[in-house]
Amino acid sequence: MAIPERFLELVKRFKDNEKIYTSTSYKEAQLRQEFLNPFFESLGWDLDNRQSLPELYKEVIVEDSISVAGSKHKKAPDYCFKIGGIRKFFVEAKKPSVNLEASKDAAYQVRRYGWPAKLPISILTDFQELAVYDCRVMPDKKDKASKARLKYFNFERYVDSWNEIYDLFSKEAVLAGSLDQFIEENGNRGAATVDTAFLKEIEGWREQLATDLSIRNPDLNQRQLNFAVQMTINRIVFLRIAEDRNIEPYEQLKNTTLTTGVYENLCILFRSADYRYNSGLFHFKSEKDRDEHDELTLSLEIGDEPLQRIIQNLYYPDSPYEFSVIPIEILGQVYEQFLGKVIRLTDKHEAIIEDKPEVRKAGGVYYTPPFIVDYIIANTIGKFLEDKTTRQAKLSLRIIDPSCGSGSFLIAAYQYLLNWYLQKYREDPAKDGHKSKTYLGEKGEYFLTPEEKKDILTKNIYGIDIDLQAVETTKLSLCLKLLEDESNETLFKQLDFLHDRALPDLGENIRCGNSLIDEDYYDSVQMHLLNDEEIYRVNAFNWEDNFSKVFKKRGGFNIVIGNPPYGSFLSESEAKYINKAYLYQNYQLDSYLAFLERSLQKMKPNGFWGMIIPNTWLLNLLSERIRIYLFEEKKILFVRHYLFSVFKKVTVNTEVVILENKRSTADHLISISIVDKKKEISYEIPQINWIERKGKPVNVFEHPKFSCIVKKMRSGTILDKNFLVTQGAKPFQIGKGKPKQTREVVNNKPFVSDTQEDSTFRPLLRGSLIQKYKILWNKNYWISFGNWLAEPRYSAKYDALEKIVIRQTGDSLVATLDTSQFIVRDNSYTIVPRDENLSLRFLLGVINSKLLNWFYQKIVNSEEGEALAQVKREHIASLPLKIPRFDILEEKAIYDNIIDLVDQMLLLCKGAETAKTPSEKGVKSQRIKVADKQIDRLVYGLYGLTDEEIAIVEESL
Repeated sequence: MAIPERFLELVKRFKDNEKIYTSTSYKEAQLRQEFLNPFFESLGWDLDNRQSLPELYKEVIVEDSISVAGSKHKKAPDYCFKIGGIRKFFVEAKKPSVNLEASKDAAYQVRRYGWPAKLPISILTDFQELAVYDCRVMPDKKDKASKARLKYFNFERYVDSWNEIYDLFSKEAVLAGSLDQFIEENGNRGAATVDTAFLKEIEGWREQLATDLSIRNPDLNQRQLNFAVQMTINRIVFLRIAEDRNIEPYEQLKNTTLTTGVYENLCILFRSADYRYNSGLFHFKSEKDRDEHDELTLSLEIGDEPLQRIIQNLYYPDSPYEFSVIPIEILGQVYEQFLGKVIRLTDKHEAIIEDKPEVRKAGGVYYTPPFIVDYIIANTIGKFLEDKTTRQAKLSLRIIDPSCGSGSFLIAAYQYLLNWYLQKYREDPAKDGHKSKTYLGEKGEYFLTPEEKKDILTKNIYGIDIDLQAVETTKLSLCLKLLEDESNETLFKQLDFLHDRALPDLGENIRCGNSLIDEDYYDSVQMHLLNDEEIYRVNAFNWEDNFSKVFKKRGGFNIVIGNPPYGSFLSESEAKYINKAYLYQNYQLDSYLAFLERSLQKMKPNGFWGMIIPNTWLLNLLSERIRIYLFEEKKILFVRHYLFSVFKKVTVNTEVVILENKRSTADHLISISIVDKKKEISYEIPQINWIERKGKPVNVFEHPKFSCIVKKMRSGTILDKNFLVTQGAKPFQIGKGKPKQTREVVNNKPFVSDTQEDSTFRPLLRGSLIQKYKILWNKNYWISFGNWLAEPRYSAKYDALEKIVIRQTGDSLVATLDTSQFIVRDNSYTIVPRDENLSLRFLLGVINSKLLNWFYQKIVNSEEGEALAQVKREHIASLPLKIPRFDILEEKAIYDNIIDLVDQMLLLCKGAETAKTPSEKGVKSQRIKVADKQIDRLVYGLYGLTDEEIAIVEESL
């Protein structure tokens, strides 16, 4: 791009008057006005908001410099550049008298803004110099100015470097992804992200406080200790963030550590916060219409040393955290991981930190990525609000996350509502009541009043979690979200006028309880036999009582969102209760399906339900009842299937599912999206197609263009009608077999050997030895076969003269013929005919064909390409089978020709092992390919596919 004249004039003016501009008398404010603003305007940025965009969507937020008395520290970067409301980079300005190339303090400051905000790049400039810093690298006050500096320009190089600067930082370039590309090219340099670093920090706090509290307060039980530690940390975090946001006096927390009796000093602050904020975070006395207050923590003893270490390290320059720029969502990610551990007291009353049992079982804590949360909210809350006024939304909208954790979904939902209400009020400011809901900021921008933000939060947002610490964290996060964009003046000036306190009590909105277990659970067990710990663990919860205003006045929730726990972490009595109380669960319980059913029960008609869940709701053969319920009773709007792991270190396949709580119409189309990291494929499927499956598994990869082929293939029968499919023998399992196997038997494995030890030992075939049309057994795998095995499975017909054996592990059908009476392991299956008139060789050719493998991968089981893919017995049994009509010559000929070709394939594949020279191997391989293609053509003909349909199959394999 040509260099703008205005930019050239800036460079010339600075050069001509460099001595004036680099003198100490030339102020930063002058620099910003005279040079930096026009500099970035030359790059296409709208610094003055000439487009009149709402505050959230302004391209550039220009901050007034907020200096802290007695400190070099400032509370905000000078510029924040955004695209679509999302921060892209910060710019920190300095007056030109500062030597930026060597200034450690200036470099530390800009990195201290960018790193906690999770912005990969930020700029430090005084116009004379411009430095680009990699803010993925954790800042340290001891770092040199050159640390993490990616680029450095002197103003005299600006003209020659114009294209480089424009291609990286112009609005046009940033919109096109220039920063993302630049970061990718510069690799992952960061040693610690802000969330991992702050998690480590507060985990250290927990350990220090738990140790100190357990020593000084010997009467504390484990539950009280966990509560006291969590609340102390939450209160410190809240007040420290409030300081950096100019709501509380800067360093008031730090001042509590300057004398002895630190905790007593803190308690004075906490009591003052109770008076000012009204939040459950600070609730120390009984008040009408509020939950029980905290009578524990103010009476505890905590030593000075741990509190001094914790608090003093939260301040500039020792702390790398600038709390004014850390998004609340990042704190939510930190707390999600933090809540995965619990303090346990030993018999000696010593505090130790360990993973919660359910976290150990699940293999970790998994935070829902923002792109998933945002999609769910836009397609549930967004859809509900499409035709609503603000008054209707206030009166009717009730949002619930039934397993809210640290509150990530609820924080995002609240932010979505704040944006929506503000936009609605701004669209029609003269409408009755709208004017009182907003106020005008110093720069002419509009904000919701604190009272209105409180009203939106308490009327619209609800959550449940079984973990009290998670509940308190969600409340903390929502309160911090409410305080965004507020200052001491804006927050308390209006509230003093209203004689109200700054924050709502969220005790009636965010509840602690077990979303899945109602209080009638105690009717099914002998409650007098339950101890306190068991009652606390189950934490039975009655939705209607705990959310009485929602159910009595509104009839339930309009919106359900979340990421429910997967797997089954239920006790035997809980599982028994769910199997009895729920209508659509199967005996192999999975908690996410129970959450699905329970949350739908608590919804109003026509509401929207959106969650991210495993794809097994569509594929698991045992989930037939819940599929029938969902397909027939609910309107499925979107199924968004992810081909990559949404959660780090987790291989489970997940889908975002959006439902409307009403029946679908006959012509309703489900929107399906198959999403990869770089692209997505979308199409629509009539819901009636899923209803007609009568609860049988559904594959989202079944593209509409496949429908004619699938219809033809399903027009016949299924394999199970004419052939018996059985899983092979399971040799070992503790407590199984006759006599019952011991741990010693399972560990030593005496029934398998690489030699035939006696007459009970028979040839054993495992899945890895099965290949297409051949067996690789080499007389080195044997099993002592009999009732002493865990599950011999005699129904597998091992002694049949002929049987098909098919491999379990893998994403495709791999089968061959066994004529040697192998015993087959449980990672394989056997197939024998029910109808002796049908040839196993015919079936083998069909199973190994391209068409049946295409049907298996695209229609039956969507595990193609997955490392842990498995072929299930039920999948084989349900394969569509076209039985030839022997009285029709053409079909009889296809049948006979397939058998002849399969005989050839069996001989060719066996003979291929004898080929030694390259030419011999080439000839054998060519003959196998030709015969394989001939079988494929015959199978296409058997199922009646046209040339166009054959092309669709071959192109999609």
